Amino acid sequence: MLLKLHQDASNSHLLMNEQRLQAYNQLIQTLLDCPSKEEPEIFAANTELLDADFVQVVAAAEHFAQQGEENTASPVYSVS
Repeated sequence: MLLKLHQDASNSHLLMNEQRLQAYNQLIQTLLDCPSKEEPEIFAANTELLDADFVQVVAAAEHFAQQGEENTASPVYSVS
């Protein structure tokens, strides 16, 4: 399902592998679970994941969540 999120993201021009998507998923979950104000430290520790594809995955998940498609967005917000 994570691969589907990338494929559905607008202007997607790079293919991501499943391992990279899982890393994005883990980073998103870590950010959602972290105490307030720890986000900068988490971002600093994961700079290799902060790229255009990460932004597309987050944007796609947010889009699906806003559209009420929790089943599509949920893999991004929870670690499988």
